[in-house]
Amino acid sequence: MRKGTAGARRLSREGALPFVSGCHHCEWARLGCTVFTDGAQRFDPNGVPETPQCFLRLSQCEILDTWYTSGLCGAGSNDRVVRDVFVPEEHTFSFQAPKLVKRSEPLYAFPFMFIAKGPGTALGIARLAIDTLTGTVAGKPARHYALGERIEASKVLRDDVYLQDAVGRAETLLTSARAHVFDVVGNLSASLLACCV
Repeated sequence: MRKGTAGARRLSREGALPFVSGCHHCEWARLGCTVFTDGAQRFDPNGVPETPQCFLRLSQCEILDTWYTSGLCGAGSNDRVVRDVFVPEEHTFSFQAPKLVKRSEPLYAFPFMFIAKGPGTALGIARLAIDTLTGTVAGKPARHYALGERIEASKVLRDDVYLQDAVGRAETLLTSARAHVFDVVGNLSASLLACCV
């Protein structure tokens, strides 16, 4: 990307951006990019590359049909391509800007707070997996084991000690992971409240 007039940006280098979830269902796209001036990449005073974010109409992007996966098919996380697009300054921002946070409330004090929602998906999938398993095995017959010279009596899979052990371990892992997430996010929230109130 090269610097344009009055701080505007021109996305001049073709680039494919992978895993753009929900790109078929939006009107605007946010693209991260790097800044070049006269062919040389630009850096801030600390030596960090300038990486502004640009908002474009979806019609300014090309969506590549690349999302073929065994799971999350509905996410539609195809690649996007942009070719020589002019982006006005008012449609850009940078996470590196010292005055990025415009509001004083604790919720806005940490620009990357949105990552705190990430574990919820994994925890929800794990919860559903355990619930589905325990619901499925309630009526299924279990394997018959030999007890000395006889075969044990018929029972449902829910009563199999090996399955019960596996479910118990899974519940313990899920419960501890959930508690850890709440603990970490709670500490982060308390820190933000302490520094911003």
